[in-house]
Amino acid sequence: MAEFYNEINEFIAWRLTGRISDDQLLLHFQSICKKIIKRKNDDEEFSLWGRFINGHLDLCLVSRIDLGYQAMLRMAYDLAMADLVNRPQMEGGAA
Repeated sequence: MAEFYNEINEFIAWRLTGRISDDQLLLHFQSICKKIIKRKNDDEEFSLWGRFINGHLDLCLVSRIDLGYQAMLRMAYDLAMADLVNRPQMEGGAA
């Protein structure tokens, strides 16, 4: 969990210093959230811990970051989840 928390805070720092825009921050958050979501798969290392984080995202991560970015992290998680749910259907189509 610390790796995700550190990544999130690093990108928030980048946003606060003007290195990235809000749109770029959202994309970075989505990338982190995809890693969090994939961590709950049985074939992933620490999958039990990943299931816990996914089931308690607010407790584990959202509540620990700056209030101004909490809604964006939740939105990024929802977007990442939708993307991962829809992707297998698109990839399973004709070649």
